[in-house]
Formats: sequence, C-alpha cells, structure tokens
Amino acid sequence: MIPITYIWAIIFTCLLAYGVLSLSYPARKRTTRFRDREELSLHETYDRFYKDSGITENTFSQLWNEAAEALGISSGKLRPTDRLDKELGPVKGFPLVDLNEDLLNVMVKRLRAHNPKAKLSELKNILSLHDYITFLGRQR
Repeated sequence: MIPITYIWAIIFTCLLAYGVLSLSYPARKRTTRFRDREELSLHETYDRFYKDSGITENTFSQLWNEAAEALGISSGKLRPTDRLDKELGPVKGFPLVDLNEDLLNVMVKRLRAHNPKAKLSELKNILSLHDYITFLGRQR
C-alpha cells in the first residue's frame, strides 16, 4: 500500500510539471503551425490584402506589428485569415493557457485610446486578424 503522502507528492509534482510546461510549450508549439508558410514582408502583406481597404500602410504596419508581437509570432508568417480560435487558438493539451491575452490587452488599450467610453462588447466580432486590422484601422 502506498502512503497517502506519496500520492499527494506525485499529484503535486504532476501539477508543477504542467505549470512549468504551460509557461513556454504552448507558445512554441503554436509557432510550429506557421513554420512552412512563406515569409511575407509588411509591404507584401499590405499590397496583397489591404491596399484597397482604405487603411493606410503606416496604420496597417503599426497594427500588424503590434499583433505579431502580442502573439509572439513573426509578422511575416501571419495572414489576415488567421482566426483567433483556430490558427491562433489554444494548443492541444493546454486549453487553459490563453495565448491571445496579450493581443486582447492591445485591442482594449487601442479601443479605449480612441474612445474612452467605448464598450468592450464592440470587440466580440473580432474573430480573425483581418477583423482586428479593419476594426482598429478604421478607429483612427
């Protein structure tokens, strides 16, 4: 018979290991989803997807780089079609690790900077990077 102390020690060790893995593994694992994508420059991305959107290249570049930094993914690997709950979503096995929290903080900060009385519910329709760029790009 295994003493209860050992069982608790095993449980504690497993939880500790999960916590330590949660600090870096999900972010590294998510970036592997994009490793085979062609790397596009900011200018190429703008020309392909936003040239006729009414959003200036400068505004696009600021927003795109902010998103890339917040997500921890190279800006050249991102695409407007990347969805926050799929391509940029949780890594299997780590559903409690929110890798998009930093991007959400950026969105809230930008929204409030533009309109301090804005309601956070306005962000509920941002489901992809394209939604992020067009919504915040038109707030300026």
